[in-house]
Amino acid sequence: MGGKPTGRFSDGKDPSDLIAEELGIKALVPAYFNPALQAQDLLTGVNFASGGAGYDPLTSDLADLYKLGARRIAVFGLPPLGCLPSQRTLKGGAERECVEMYNQVADLFNKKLQVELNSINSQFPDARLKYIDIFFPLISSTTHKNTVCFFLFI
Repeated sequence: MGGKPTGRFSDGKDPSDLIAEELGIKALVPAYFNPALQAQDLLTGVNFASGGAGYDPLTSDLADLYKLGARRIAVFGLPPLGCLPSQRTLKGGAERECVEMYNQVADLFNKKLQVELNSINSQFPDARLKYIDIFFPLISSTTHKNTVCFFLFI
């Protein structure tokens, strides 16, 4: 925002920003490791994503977050990793196709993540952990199996 680096994965708004903005919460969800982070930011959400804020194992334990008062937590699944431009270039052959094996691994991870989130939801009935699927909205099942549709947010 404003042409200034935010220390996050994207040089623009990411899905958590778009959701927070659409809900009228805030225009930008700050990175947890942002040195300018204010205590008030914690009340309306921060980005704990490894690409966005730097993975911190001390803050990744949901039980600890729950004890601190977190009740609504959104967890994004993995995108189709085999369709990332780097993987299509490195492993996609002359046609730069998606690497199906990497997509299968991301899909398996997402399925296991959903099971784990359901288990955690049952342990903390006052909390609402929501899985946000970004895998299947990005991958097209109606055309060639290696075709992917990426959304560009400007």
